[in-house]
Amino acid sequence: MLRVPLRKIPGIEGSTTQKKKKRVVETPVSAVIVGMEQLKLLFIYCFLCGSRILSTVVRYSGVAVAVEYVCAMGHTHTWRSGELLHKKYHVNVKFAASAMMSGVGFAKLKSFFSLLEIPLVTKKSFYQLGRKWLFPVIYTKYRSMKEGTIADLKAADIIVLSG
Repeated sequence: MLRVPLRKIPGIEGSTTQKKKKRVVETPVSAVIVGMEQLKLLFIYCFLCGSRILSTVVRYSGVAVAVEYVCAMGHTHTWRSGELLHKKYHVNVKFAASAMMSGVGFAKLKSFFSLLEIPLVTKKSFYQLGRKWLFPVIYTKYRSMKEGTIADLKAADIIVLSG
């Protein structure tokens, strides 16, 4: 996924149109899907000095992509489609967590992504991301809510239990 600011484009979600006047409302977006051919068009000139790029290497890590290039002036630079968080692409963590929270299993997700020809993390990585990043957050939130509920019940004068 490529993070780019959303421009005012008529006809996209968040836009409103009228018969004669077109009014566009920007929708906050943190990530979009971009075709690789379109992405490669951005790597013609060096981001550092503006000279022509001589070679590029594209690497995939789940839904994230990294483009390493060498320009005519000898600069080597790596552009990444997202932030790295503890050596993991944040977008992969968000993706796995979102899929798990919405109840989508890995098999269906893999099938969907293969139809779109979008790379996906391995099954092992998918579930490791959930165990390492998602489940601890859920457990911490559960514990704080449980402790708050127990504190509220202890402070109550009368508790009526039924059922």
